[in-house]
Amino acid sequence: MQRFVSNFKLALHLIELGFAWLYLTRAQKTSEWSTLRGHLTQLRSLVDSVITSVRQGLPLVEANQKTVELKKLVDTIMNLFQNV
Repeated sequence: MQRFVSNFKLALHLIELGFAWLYLTRAQKTSEWSTLRGHLTQLRSLVDSVITSVRQGLPLVEANQKTVELKKLVDTIMNLFQNV
């Protein structure tokens, strides 16, 4: 559970700071820019889905699936930012 919370917090930071970076670099849109925007939008949707599921009493199986999805997407975005 602690790993999920850690990844969830990291996802929130990536959403906030990632969209800020996109805004600041919108004038020089690179190929990575569009890719990052797509992944950040997907991450925001996943975070919204997790919040909704938790409020409705997230089943354990679904929680594990969302944890895997969240971790995979966070890792992808982190790798993209490292290569920019």
